[in-house]
Amino acid sequence: MVVQLELDELADPTWPQRTVLGWECSRPGQEGPYTSLIWPEDHAWVVASEEDWDSTIVAGSRTLVDEILADDRYEAFEVDEGDDLSWDGDLLNPRQPPRPGS
Repeated sequence: MVVQLELDELADPTWPQRTVLGWECSRPGQEGPYTSLIWPEDHAWVVASEEDWDSTIVAGSRTLVDEILADDRYEAFEVDEGDDLSWDGDLLNPRQPPRPGS
């Protein structure tokens, strides 16, 4: 499904629920439907996310990437084409072993 939204609409955290027709939460605590790709009409940047990844990818101009990397609000680092985006590939926040009895 491809939808068209304005940037201020994306700032509203409920936009996925309002955008995906017929979406109903099937998992307790799930905040909204998972979106895969978001980009502006001019394709100047793209945000890619996947339910099974532990990361969200932002691609765009060198200036955009540098600004994101420099912004302390984000845990961001540059990735290369062959980098592992699975849960096990996260070297900053490695998966913790299960606690005994859990």
